[in-house]
Amino acid sequence: MPNKRDISAALTRLSEGKTKPADLELLRAALVQKIITVQEGIAIGGDVRNSMIVMGDYHMELSAEALRVLLQKTPSPTLPGNLAPGSYLPFPRNGFFTGRIEDLKKLEDALLSDGQSGVVVNQTITGMGGIGKTQLAVEFAYKYGHRFQGVHWLDLRQPDVLDSQIALCGGKMGLSLWPPTQPEQVTATLLEWERNHPRLLILDNFEELEAANDVLARLRHSGLRVLITSRRTDWSAALGLKRLPLEEFSPEESRDFLRKYIPADR
Repeated sequence: MPNKRDISAALTRLSEGKTKPADLELLRAALVQKIITVQEGIAIGGDVRNSMIVMGDYHMELSAEALRVLLQKTPSPTLPGNLAPGSYLPFPRNGFFTGRIEDLKKLEDALLSDGQSGVVVNQTITGMGGIGKTQLAVEFAYKYGHRFQGVHWLDLRQPDVLDSQIALCGGKMGLSLWPPTQPEQVTATLLEWERNHPRLLILDNFEELEAANDVLARLRHSGLRVLITSRRTDWSAALGLKRLPLEEFSPEESRDFLRKYIPADR
């Protein structure tokens, strides 16, 4: 049975807008059990169909529907291996992903360092075709994606589709009052990304150096972490890109990779 101290703390956080999922479960349990308690100006009574919370001069009437909405609007923590709600990543995690431990660590340092607050961060993975740039980006997203407010994948093989790719990601986020036209959708998506961050944006197969200034200027916000995969290595230093050259597997990584793919009897 919920105790008075826990209820008091949960109500305090509720009034401050700092409610945790566990707080709402506690309050729901208190209402379901028809607990009536008074402590430091707090009274809880009624049931889930007709309930009231009183906290000093602050009071809120909670119907069953309101309580359900409140529970839905309180985000649950994103666990390692999962992506935040509204993320868009069109690839499953590769169960055969092998090696690249140091590369993943470098990406973590570049894109998730605590010292990056207020700094625009752009990182690019470069290397020849087929070496695993996209797979590394996907693995990074699943391994560290729980630390972002969202992960959003943009296929930029043709950079003139940037607006449609941003709108696609916005549509996957399920934003309320979604506008009907693409320019409005792009604006709504960028505003949400800048309002609730950090966000990881993966620009896959981005090869057009001539379009780089325009593309990166659209995504220039300190709350956005931009990760590019590209075969190009001649990116201008003026773009502020940190480059991670992806090399071939070491002999040890190659053997580990083959062991995962080849049946044990071979």
